[in-house]
Amino acid sequence: MSRLSKTEKYAILWLKYQEKDIAEISKELKITEDKIKNVLEKYEITNKTINTKSASEPASHSGKRKNLMINETVGKKTKNVSIMTQAASMAFDEKIKKIIPTRKTQTEQNIFRPNT
Repeated sequence: MSRLSKTEKYAILWLKYQEKDIAEISKELKITEDKIKNVLEKYEITNKTINTKSASEPASHSGKRKNLMINETVGKKTKNVSIMTQAASMAFDEKIKKIIPTRKTQTEQNIFRPNT
C-alpha cells in the first residue's frame, strides 16, 4: 500500500468540500475508499456537511480580536508578521460602529451655544 502525496490528499479534501461521496472520489482519483476514509478522519471531516462560514455571517465575538489575527509565519513559526483576517476585520468594524456615535454625542454636549 503506497502513501498518498500531498496533492492527492488535497484533491480528496477538495472533492469532499465539493460534496462528493467517497465512492465518487475513489472512482475519480483511482484511490481505494479505505485511504480516502483515513484522510477524511485525519482531518476530521465526516460524511456530514462541512461547516463553512460565508462572508455575510458575522464574525464570532467569543475570542479576542488578537486571536483572530495571524501572528506567525507558517514555515519557521517566527512572530515577525501580523495579518488581519476577515473575521478580525469584521469584529474591528463592528467595534468602530459602536464607538463613533458615542464620541459625537459627547462632543455635541460640550459645545457652548449661547442662542439656545
